[in-house]
Amino acid sequence: ARVIMACRSVDKAEEAAKDIQKACEGKENLGEIVVLQLDLSSLESVREFARKILEAEERVDLLINNAGVMMCPESRTVDGYETQFGTNHLGHFLLTLLLMPKIIKSAPARIVTVSSIGHT
Repeated sequence: ARVIMACRSVDKAEEAAKDIQKACEGKENLGEIVVLQLDLSSLESVREFARKILEAEERVDLLINNAGVMMCPESRTVDGYETQFGTNHLGHFLLTLLLMPKIIKSAPARIVTVSSIGHT
């Protein structure tokens, strides 16, 4: 498998990827971890990330929307949306929308959106 870690902080993601690889040393058929930058609070960042995926990846078998912010100080995204709404909802929606054609072509692919009780 090829797992793409889409993270706001590339440095932290690369550290996490190294930890995963170290924990899996000596095991077979581990696949590959790729770290790419994605800031869901920036629609431009979402578009750029999706462009890279659409150009580089033959398939998208699974998209897990699992990023978010909660109870952040009152602020706005670079696009002018309230930060929690822009990051947790609009960023995921745009990413899913942009990757949807590739996901459909990769059938039977799946989209999983993770949330918390904080959203209810």
